[in-house]
Amino acid sequence: MATVGFVGPSGTGKSHRAALIAYENNCQLIIDDGLIIKGQQILGGVSAKKQNSKIAAIRVALFQDDFHREMARNILANYKSANILVLGTSKNMVEKICENLSIEKPQKYIYIEEVASPEEIKLARFQRSRLGKHVIPVPAFEVKKSLPSIFFEPIRVYFKRGKQNKTVFDKTIVKPFYNERGKLSIAEEVLEKILTFIITKNKPIKRVLKVELTYSYGQLAVKVDVAVEKSQNIPQQIKNFIPQVVKEFERQTGIEIIKLDIIVKKISI
Repeated sequence: MATVGFVGPSGTGKSHRAALIAYENNCQLIIDDGLIIKGQQILGGVSAKKQNSKIAAIRVALFQDDFHREMARNILANYKSANILVLGTSKNMVEKICENLSIEKPQKYIYIEEVASPEEIKLARFQRSRLGKHVIPVPAFEVKKSLPSIFFEPIRVYFKRGKQNKTVFDKTIVKPFYNERGKLSIAEEVLEKILTFIITKNKPIKRVLKVELTYSYGQLAVKVDVAVEKSQNIPQQIKNFIPQVVKEFERQTGIEIIKLDIIVKKISI
């Protein structure tokens, strides 16, 4: 089994090109937005596009739910020799999916900018942001069978690289529930309070002084200033609990923290 990562920001055309990238890299399976796909068939999983909010969709895409994760692992166990293409908005997201599904992290990464022109990416962003259209890389009959409530319209895509023959892939355009029912947002102040609560449960933290959030494409980089109680080996204690803080924050919000810096500003004696 070999794993290939296909990385690009949300709405830039990854799912549109997933079948072609899988074909060109000899990948028999595709993992995309919570689904496991083989050829023109959805083997199983839960579609992120069927969730009621973007937060729930992110959790599904990362296979954070125990039942969903075990379902996917059981499916993959039947294809131990298959190569897998894993889609994600970042390298970190792809690796998180691989970790949750107990598969090898990719040795190779392909970025959307390498396979799509700026004009194609711009068009994909328009289709997503203005029209609410998403793509599932399987034919319409398969989506109607598995996900009839979000079916929108079928498309057939022809790819041609250089002088090679055209390669044809059937795909389906869908409109997720969260596009139809409005948007669910979490205010920055709420994210700060959630993070503060999680961090202050850990020793030797006494209180959080300041939280700075940098948010992009469903991911966070975080800087936190703290006051701590006097203790032995404070840096190591903080280093030890950071992974648990990140995991709990992602569990509660569905938002991925790609970097968490905790800076000690005060020590209470």
